[in-house]
Amino acid sequence: MRRATAADDTPEVVTDARRADDAVRSINHRTICGDGGLEWPSELEQAVRTLALMVDKLPQALNQLARIGEDFAREPTLYDDRGKDPRRTIAHAATDLDVAIRAAQRLAAPLDRAANELSHLGIGDD
Repeated sequence: MRRATAADDTPEVVTDARRADDAVRSINHRTICGDGGLEWPSELEQAVRTLALMVDKLPQALNQLARIGEDFAREPTLYDDRGKDPRRTIAHAATDLDVAIRAAQRLAAPLDRAANELSHLGIGDD
């Protein structure tokens, strides 16, 4: 049984995705015109490493969301508000999610390597 729609009944998955978006937006705002409060190379490494870890987990999340879309495709009352075949819409979304999964997989490794490089930096005493 599906839950009734209510403004305060947002699924936790949607809330989590919004928090991730907010976190990246915050990083963008904090670093646009300055150092974002990072005083040490190790802090830069930690920020990059954490983003690398997030990106590394993204393919699994996207794959699982695609699977949920496939489950919706079996819903007999599913519709597309544009009048298109909703199963075809799900198939197109699944294709795009697969492209995004492969892109995220390619992004994770260089982020991890960047964090590894940054982990060797320090600032000496004057």
